[in-house]
Amino acid sequence: MEPGLLAAYRRTRYRVEPQDGPAFELRVDRPCPALDALLRRHAVACASFITAWNPRSRALPEAANRARQRLLAQDIATLKLIAL
Repeated sequence: MEPGLLAAYRRTRYRVEPQDGPAFELRVDRPCPALDALLRRHAVACASFITAWNPRSRALPEAANRARQRLLAQDIATLKLIAL
């Protein structure tokens, strides 16, 4: 990954909106007590933050991103994974 792209990811504030608690910000390489609490509530040791928006860091129109995100949510549900 290009250093500039990695730096951009590290500057980004990712908004997490769990279904069972308040929204919070997640940052790359930063501790997040709210995420720790969410993991404890679900009795899991780890999680992944995935999104279908802007694949391979290429900007897409909002409508395309929303459609891709809906498909990802359907895939997650089909696999019977927990999505928060």
